[in-house]
Amino acid sequence: MHPEGINNFNKQAESLVDLVKSQQIQKHSKTDSQKGYFTSHTIAEKDIIGEISINLTNAFRDDLGYLFQVEQRDYGITGSDYEELKKCAERIQKDKTFNTTSSINFVIDNLKKWIRNRYENKEEKDFISFLKSNLDSSIKKYQVWVPIPFTSIENDFSIGNVKIRTISKSIIDLWIRIDSNKIDIDTLPKIEKFKAKIQMEYQGYAAAVYECKAEPIRAQEIAIDYISDALSMLRLFSPSNFSTRLVSGMYEYGKSLIETKNLFLFDSVNLGFSQTSKLLDHGMYWTIPSYIICNPVMSGFNKILLIKGKNEFQKKVYEALKIYSKHTLRRNPFDKLLYILIALESILLRNETEPVQQNLAERIAFAIEKTNKERKKIVKTIKKIYSIRSKFVHHGDQIIEESEELDKFLNITWRMFVLLTQNINSFKTKDEFITALEDLKYS
Repeated sequence: MHPEGINNFNKQAESLVDLVKSQQIQKHSKTDSQKGYFTSHTIAEKDIIGEISINLTNAFRDDLGYLFQVEQRDYGITGSDYEELKKCAERIQKDKTFNTTSSINFVIDNLKKWIRNRYENKEEKDFISFLKSNLDSSIKKYQVWVPIPFTSIENDFSIGNVKIRTISKSIIDLWIRIDSNKIDIDTLPKIEKFKAKIQMEYQGYAAAVYECKAEPIRAQEIAIDYISDALSMLRLFSPSNFSTRLVSGMYEYGKSLIETKNLFLFDSVNLGFSQTSKLLDHGMYWTIPSYIICNPVMSGFNKILLIKGKNEFQKKVYEALKIYSKHTLRRNPFDKLLYILIALESILLRNETEPVQQNLAERIAFAIEKTNKERKKIVKTIKKIYSIRSKFVHHGDQIIEESEELDKFLNITWRMFVLLTQNINSFKTKDEFITALEDLKYS
């Protein structure tokens, strides 16, 4: 970092110390509504390690302030002053010195510690020196494993910069090493129980793996970005991309998409009790076959993930693919159509003033078919899809009788995006690509 930049950031940090003010905390007593929850563990005063600090948050869990105690009096930064603290942290984190290795939260947490220490005259280092010192000791090379729900693989493979691997017993043994000679008798059963839970939930299923050198939170953020994009491409090869009745379970944020039946049944006469828990989305399970990974089409999608310095056309295709992939995560067919049509329109229309249906239908037809007969079929199907969407959007019609048309449209969309990936290096701009389609139409 340039000395002038260091000096500027340090001045901003110093100005934040002057914003620390005495605070009055309104303490709330426990309400009756809280008394009914099951208590799994109670934290006693002896369990608290280090000094206590308090974050003020709203209902959305947004930070509104930072409080700490000095000689049993409350001090801190709140309101608009706290917004200045966050803005300062964001500016520092965006600097190339910190951007790839430090998260905004890491900078904010260190800024809070430094402000507190500075306020109590316990810190002599300037903030940037303080931050660099703590960051250097926190940076490690991490493997970030994100379990892929309902998904297994025949063989390990890579897609983009991400590896797809099986969470095997040997992997879990490596993660959680139990040495009964080094673990006390009270802790050992807890570790064994934790390990068994990991094995029951994840062993045998696939995970997306990304290696990154950073502090832990930033490593997770970077990994999730790469893994999210990789899974977006991978989902397009799943059964859910070719049937409106299926939903993909390949989601980087866990099992939140699943539809389940979970209820308690109580016989009030005989006092009998039972629980029913059932997964309704059976189509979510997918074992990725090796032949898909070797498919030339997969190679084309993989190539897009790996291109650095994408031109305008490549960026547009890349973003359209990610939007297109979102339909595989949706259960409602109208939601599916929304994502698919947005993706197609984003890459096949010049601007918002063009007639949508006719241009989109004709450009797709001429792109993927060679005979007039087949092109007319494509145009007819796409116009039918827009009619179905219009009935829902404008008239609230939620009944779809043309399920075969929807699946035809899924196939048409897939072929269009395969063609786009095959021509990813043939054009520099979206306009060049559309011009080529128009020339084909009138040739």
